[in-house]
Amino acid sequence: MDFKCHLKATGDFLRTYRSFWYDEILNYYPEIESNFNQDWIEYLDGVSNRDLWKIDGRAADANIQNRSFKAFFDKITELCQLPKNLENIGVEYPARCFTRVKGKKKHEIGVLGNTVGALENKYQFSHAVDIGGGVGHLSRIISHYHGLKTKTLDKDLVLQETGKSKLDRYRVPENAKSVEFIPMTFGQVPEASLREIFTDQALSIGLHTCGPLAVAHLETAIKHGSKALLNFGCCYTKLNPLTDCNISSQAKADPITFTKYGLTLATRGHCEISYQDFQLKERVKAYRYSFHLLLWYRFGIQEFRPVGDSHPRDYWGSFSDYASNKLRALEIAGREKITPAELNSFFADTKVQKEVRKMFLANIIRWQAGRVVEHYLLTDRALFLEERGYQVSLKEYFDQSISPRNIGILALAPGITDPTMESI
Repeated sequence: MDFKCHLKATGDFLRTYRSFWYDEILNYYPEIESNFNQDWIEYLDGVSNRDLWKIDGRAADANIQNRSFKAFFDKITELCQLPKNLENIGVEYPARCFTRVKGKKKHEIGVLGNTVGALENKYQFSHAVDIGGGVGHLSRIISHYHGLKTKTLDKDLVLQETGKSKLDRYRVPENAKSVEFIPMTFGQVPEASLREIFTDQALSIGLHTCGPLAVAHLETAIKHGSKALLNFGCCYTKLNPLTDCNISSQAKADPITFTKYGLTLATRGHCEISYQDFQLKERVKAYRYSFHLLLWYRFGIQEFRPVGDSHPRDYWGSFSDYASNKLRALEIAGREKITPAELNSFFADTKVQKEVRKMFLANIIRWQAGRVVEHYLLTDRALFLEERGYQVSLKEYFDQSISPRNIGILALAPGITDPTMESI
């Protein structure tokens, strides 16, 4: 992939549609029409709920009849095309390896274990480094089944002690290597210690390195000349927009400005959900948006107020119960003067529901841009590595329906040139 061209293409798209993704829907109220394409909102208002569900989840068979909205939808599909790591999907380890390991984690470890095995066969490392390895499931698979010594790093001592105690319970195959648990918090470790871990013969792996930890992983591997790295980002909302984004020279020269709302969109976007979950999502938005309007019109509060999540069952109960709980939690003055009947009447008001519907449809439009934001962030990181002499690939490693944050950055240190790298 030409990362310079891809960064420019995704950046141009984000600039063109900045109002769609930059801020939270509720922060746009009451100027929804001026920030979103009114023709698209009217079109979406006329399609079935099942078609909305397919559009929201970017399904391949989404039926879109509006020409300009379809062009927008298709452009996102074009921008977000990446090679897929099909070779290493579906290779099974013994079932005993995954006792009490959840399906998503099992899938990720299964794919990465075999990917690391292929990398080891090709490039030969002294050891692997598993960043944020927790109890060491991935490290155990790599060391036991691919004969590569592994150092697993985590700041949670309880998880590491649990991993140590469980390690002896697993059957150790012939030619297995050791797993070393190292307690570590990035930013609080002496350089000498990092130098011994991220050596010029090490492969470092960051399976879903949270927020700025992904950038720290890249910087640490570069600084100490690690032979190769494989990184998966997540929790983009935890990034500092000023220091953790636009890290490549090209991005610094023409940066995209991010907010926590745009970064949150990248964290959650491009996630397939069932129709039942889509119905719950619609209900959640109906209650949340109605509560915002309640604060706006009945209490004179016209700024966005975070209210926190609720249990799914709360959204299928009465609006009065939901709203009363939120008013109480936020300690809204005058809340005792509004009755449950008045709360339910407010929710049922046709003008309120019209505004809620408009915001829900605008959010479906907004949701589409999340994957492009993620692509920009990851392409920026790939280019950051490439500018420092690394050979880099960007690929989808996991089944997106199982693990939505499925894009990995594989990088080989300067001096290692491999035209077949993309096949791994």
